[in-house]
Amino acid sequence: MGIISQLTANSARRDTAELVFSGLVLQSVILISGVLLARILGAEGRGHLVQMVLTPELLSLLVGIGVPQALTFELSKDAAKSQNIKGVVKRIFIYQAALILVFHGLAGYYYYYQIGGDLWTAMAITLVSGPATLYILYSYSIWQDFGLFRNINFFGLAMPLGYSLGLTVLYLTAAAG
Repeated sequence: MGIISQLTANSARRDTAELVFSGLVLQSVILISGVLLARILGAEGRGHLVQMVLTPELLSLLVGIGVPQALTFELSKDAAKSQNIKGVVKRIFIYQAALILVFHGLAGYYYYYQIGGDLWTAMAITLVSGPATLYILYSYSIWQDFGLFRNINFFGLAMPLGYSLGLTVLYLTAAAG
């Protein structure tokens, strides 16, 4: 029996192998996109973009206050609760997303007056990433409870791959022109 057939023999091994593979691909994509972004924006521009990307990411973790993890815990105890929990989680998510947008807007306003107008564009572009990150955390919690690990791996790779593809196109376009 070959190594691939051994890894895919049962679902736990297959899920683990897919997780490890997607993690390796993700690290490769992050390495490549980091180099491309540094070449396109330069050191200072990359630093500004990273600051504006990390602000909503951090806000989504802080404002999330562990609700996605609690959702996983509650759903694992009683799957019949899932219909009741959906409405509550939806309302919580809307409030959390609004709070993230307000804080990110305030951070952008502060950075605009501290650094200048160039950062305003980055803030506007990254504005939706905070609520999107929170939505993904909720999705991961639900998918984990239902054992949909392939969805988690796919979404974990789809966004960075799309981002890197966009950067590659931008880099090649800038290099050609």
